[in-house]
Amino acid sequence: MSSKLDKTRLNQVIKQIKEYEDSNDYLKVDILESLVLNMNKYSKDFDIEEFEFDAPLHYSSTGKTISSVGYRALIDHTELLESIMNEMNSNEKPVQKHNQSNSNKIFIVHGRDEQAKLEAEVLLHRIGLEPIILSLMPNRGMTIIEKFIKYADVKFALVLLTPDDVGALNEDEAKLLPRARQNVIFELGYFYGKLGRDNVCCVVKSKVEIHSDIAGVVYTSYSNSLDEIKMELYKELAAAGFVFNPLK
Repeated sequence: MSSKLDKTRLNQVIKQIKEYEDSNDYLKVDILESLVLNMNKYSKDFDIEEFEFDAPLHYSSTGKTISSVGYRALIDHTELLESIMNEMNSNEKPVQKHNQSNSNKIFIVHGRDEQAKLEAEVLLHRIGLEPIILSLMPNRGMTIIEKFIKYADVKFALVLLTPDDVGALNEDEAKLLPRARQNVIFELGYFYGKLGRDNVCCVVKSKVEIHSDIAGVVYTSYSNSLDEIKMELYKELAAAGFVFNPLK
């Protein structure tokens, strides 16, 4: 895009196009064609073809109004513009700093190991940090993924890879290996992308199979209790910028 003003004007034109169907103008050709002309001024910035009404498919029999097919085609085009604009805007945004209210929050990614989850929660509470456990957060009518994204606004994630599942390659079914839950692997990848690997601490219990994509990443392992590695966890938290008293 050539300037911020261009984006503002284009958004206004798109808004007018989307609201036009609800107006009393009955999709008049001259008005819509004028809006399309304004919209097409920016098409080259998006490297897409300009929109054109296709006669006679997009026009009514009188030629004075746009048919529903023509209007739908125009809406599809504006939605394409919007999606490209949104992607451009997200790429232009600087990395956002976390709100001060989230500065002590740590998201605990866990599977079915209730003991590991509870130990992690207690360990963080003990040193004055705020553990975020998704199942304990209010739903407020959200879907699971909406709820996850809302409460994932933290500066650090503690990922508990515990042997909750088993699995193997199709051709090697007899050699089932202990694995973390699929939701744990998904959330691990999410936080790697969102926070960076230096703000994600992987904790592995026993001999859990490590996903090949992260096989080279250094992780902290334990056998029975997180107390075995609490000093190592404190080091990771301190390196991430958290201030706390490890003697509590």
